[in-house]
Formats: sequence, C-alpha cells, structure tokens
Amino acid sequence: MITFPGKFRFISYAALLLSSSYTPSFALAEEVLLPAIVMSEPCLLLIKSTKYLDGRHETSLCCELSRIDGGSIVTLTKESMPAFLAEKYNNNEINSARDYLHAKGALVSQHAMIFPSITTKSGNVFDEQNVFVEHNAYDHENRRHLRRLGITGERSTLVIPATFSDSSTTATNAVLRNKVFGANGDSLNLRSQMDACSFGKLDMKPVTSSSSGVTINGGVYRLNLSSTKISGKDSDTVEDILKPKANDVLGDLADQYDHVMFCMPPKHSDEDDWIGYAYFDYYRSVFNNEWCNYPSIQMHEIGHNFELMHSGELDCGDDDCVYEDQTGLMGYSYSEDEWPFMCYNAPKNVQLGWYDDRIVDLSASNYDWAGSIYGITNYGTTSSANKMILYITNGATWGDITVSFNRQTGINKDTVEYGDKVLVHVKEGGGKTSVEYSYLAAHLSVGQTYTVPGTKIPIKFESMSDSNPKYASVRVGDGSSYVQCDGSCCDPAMRLKIVKNDGDKITRNCSWVANKTSRCNLNGVATTCPVSCGTCSTCQDSELRLKLTKTDGEKITRNCGWVARKQTSSRCALDGAEDACRLTCGKC
Repeated sequence: MITFPGKFRFISYAALLLSSSYTPSFALAEEVLLPAIVMSEPCLLLIKSTKYLDGRHETSLCCELSRIDGGSIVTLTKESMPAFLAEKYNNNEINSARDYLHAKGALVSQHAMIFPSITTKSGNVFDEQNVFVEHNAYDHENRRHLRRLGITGERSTLVIPATFSDSSTTATNAVLRNKVFGANGDSLNLRSQMDACSFGKLDMKPVTSSSSGVTINGGVYRLNLSSTKISGKDSDTVEDILKPKANDVLGDLADQYDHVMFCMPPKHSDEDDWIGYAYFDYYRSVFNNEWCNYPSIQMHEIGHNFELMHSGELDCGDDDCVYEDQTGLMGYSYSEDEWPFMCYNAPKNVQLGWYDDRIVDLSASNYDWAGSIYGITNYGTTSSANKMILYITNGATWGDITVSFNRQTGINKDTVEYGDKVLVHVKEGGGKTSVEYSYLAAHLSVGQTYTVPGTKIPIKFESMSDSNPKYASVRVGDGSSYVQCDGSCCDPAMRLKIVKNDGDKITRNCSWVANKTSRCNLNGVATTCPVSCGTCSTCQDSELRLKLTKTDGEKITRNCGWVARKQTSSRCALDGAEDACRLTCGKC
C-alpha cells in the first residue's frame, strides 16, 4: 500500500502500470485510507450545484468514471486539477454531460484525482498528451440528452428512495407518488406545476417499467440495501452506493429515463445541512430525505437538469446574491408542501422556450417600444398578439435584459416577491438559450422608471389595466427609435420621409405619428405605421421613402419598390424593412 500527502499531486506510475494486479490505496492529509483505482478510460465531466439549508450554494466540477472504472463520481478540486482545466472551468468552457476528461493513468478515489505527470528538467509537470478535455464527445445516441431534445413533451421520471440497515427514506412510496406526481390528488407537485407553468408543453411522466423487467409502481422504486450501513458516509458516498445498485436492479438508468430523483435517507453524516443537488444537463438529482417532498426544490433541482442557473438580485447587499430573486423558482427553495404556486422568472422562461410566441425582440440599437405585456399566468387565456416578455439583446454592457409583468394570480399566485410589478432582469452573457445566472435589477410600481446600469435605456411602468386579464402598459426608451407591435404587425423602426399638407418635407418616425392620430391622414403614413394608425388588417407596402442602413453601415433612402426589385430577401432583412414593406416581404 502506498500513501500520499494531500497536496502531493505528482507520482511515478512505472510500478503501478507494470503490475496489472495492483490495487492502490492512498490517504489525503488526515483522512482515512480510501480504495483507489488507476483510471483507464475517460470520465464524463459534470457540473454539480448543491443547495444548503442556510441559503448557501456550491457549484463544483465533477467527473463520472466509466463503468469499467467503477462509475463513481469524483469531485475535482481547484487545488488538484491542472491549470488548463481550472481555466476552462472558470471561463465557463466546460459543457456539463457533454465533455470528456482524458487522464489515463490518473489515480482516483471518490474524493480526489491525482493526475499523471512526467519528469522534465524543470521538475514534474502534468502529462498534457494524456490529460486533456474532449469537447462535445458524449455518445448521445444511447440516451436522452436533455437540452438537445428541448424541454417539452413527455419526460420519463423515476423517484428512488432507499432503505439501509441504519437509515431509511422517511416518506413511503405512496407518499412520494403523491408528492412528486400527484397520484392521490396532491394539489401542488413537480408534475402538476411543470404542466401548469409550461401550459401543457411538458409532462414529467412517472415510469412504470425497466429494461431489467422489474415493474415500477407509479414512478417510484425503493432500493433495499438492508445489509449496508451508511452512518458517517457523506452524500457523494451514498450516491455512489445507490447508483450502481439501481443500475443492477433496473438496468442502466441513463439509457432509460430522462430524470432520476434519488431521495436520500436522513442523518447519514454530519453534513446533513445540504437539502438538494443536481447535475447540469444530466438526468440525475439528489434530495435530502423530506426535501424530496417539496415542490419548490423539485422544480429547482430539475431546473438544473434543464441547464437553468440560479436567479439572484443586483446589489442585494450580501456577498452571495444568487438566490435572492424570489419571483421565480431558481432562487430560494422552501420547506413547504402545498406552497408556493409559482413558476420560473422571465430569463429562465426565455431559455426554456415555452412562450416563444409571446416574446418581443428588441436590441440595444433599436429598443424603443410601447405597448401592453401580460403575465405568464394568462398565457392560456390570451392570443399570440398579447405579448408577455420584452427581450433586449445586448441591452446591458454585460448581458441581455428582459422585461415582464409579474401577475400574481393563478399558477403564479404565491410569487414570493413583487406581485403585480413590472420586473427588469439582466442576464450574464448573451443569447436566449445561453446558460448564465440572471439577476433581478428592478421591480417597478405604476409610474416608476428604471434605467439599467451601463445603458441609456429607460423602462417605465406607465399603467395597469382594470380589465380581466390585467396587463401592464410599458414604455421602453424615449421614442427616438420607436417600435410598437400588435402581434406580428409592427411599426417600422426607421425614420420616414413625410410630406405635410402644406408641402413641407420632414423626416419623422412612427412615434411622431402615434402622438397625434390625425397624422395618419398624411400621404402614405397609414400604410407605413399600421399599428399607430390601426391598419394592420390591410396588407400593403409603404408608399413613403425609407431611411435604411445597409449591412456595411451605409445609410440610404429608398422605397419598397427598391426592396422588391432584386435581392429581396436580403433587403427585407435590413432593419425595419419588412415592417414597412409587409406585402413584398411576406409579413402579412
């Protein structure tokens, strides 16, 4: 047996690799000796998010060993991983559940990986030829890859409680069937709220069978390990006991099911302050005993499987603000059974794609807009013309902006914060489906205006209707590049060449028209500003000359005849052209 001090990473492998019968063990600092293996195949990189009872969170990089190497999960600490891997992780360049880590010959235990090295004149260095990341290499043909399938349709879901000799998951199988799937009429659970928040687009369907032939009753199967003790073992160790046992009994979990929820027995170690964790873009989530029963953390951890990151607040006054946004379920979780009825926030809803037909797309250079936005709770009682989220691309210097109405009723009746307020969120990075933290920047009451730091974009909550359903009237910008839409019919963003009744030639945009509807009577204005003038039902091109910007930045003045003459598809793609030339560009 060989032992290594905790900070010692470089070892000679000659003796190890010459002996095929060698089974090494090693110690880390003052920890007990742990069995170890020499890694023979690449391991699958996973990003794990752990939630704690006191509100803390921890994100860590793990690697799941191949079945040949035992299939355990190894946590890669910053102290032990090569610099290139730490840099990739810190720069968000690791694709969870898609990238492999090659480290043939690494010495591995559950709590550490000691990487192979070579001796050079300057000392021991990592063997870069044998230690590297292979991106997007996971074999997706043999399992359901969560993100690429889209977060819709039926998602096969399995819940696994367990019985050990010294501890057992408290909830019975029948209770878990009810608390996760609503089998006995539970009013709020994972299945019911995912269905409600997606408006029937997503069904967390309980599984009933397995590839081994074992029948599963209503999505719940209890593992019996009555000869195994778990006292003193941490959650990673217990997970590494449960997973291979479940694979042996039911067949390979990853190949069969979209989601597997392990409900871990209580008091297995002194680290019982964690409440749940999950792996990004992977099938597995783990809950600490009774937390398996609570809908808010069920939605939260499964949200991580969907690649949703946490939701915080800007300038919350704390060192760690990533849970502070309580307008959606990727913030805090609650130890409550039938509360809260709420969904994800606007940035997460954009990422999931459940409301794509209700999003207004704006940009930092073309953001002026005025109109009504509805709460997501009214998605089922409104039409695609009734918008719910404004999405401003690159609106903030460090990310994108969403504007939404946090209507406090129905499926969102228990939103913990800022009900019936207009919410402004910012998101690190860019792109609707990018995997980033989101932060609540503002919660506006009627009459309030907010300008996102680093921008010149004012966002105003002008009024709230008394109608049913209620909606918020919102204005973004000051009207200098006004955009107003009614469904797919929009006023064009560019400035227009208008001839007044006295013959005076002026250049204005549709915001000028909207301020006085009699201006719609000017020649060509009604067909050019269809929303402001109420002519969306008439499909025709603008008769005015339009101030357009070509792709190379050249500014030109042309009419819709020019757009139709040649290269029509590329000319229609110029900013505002398809809204002004609706007939030519097929916009109506």
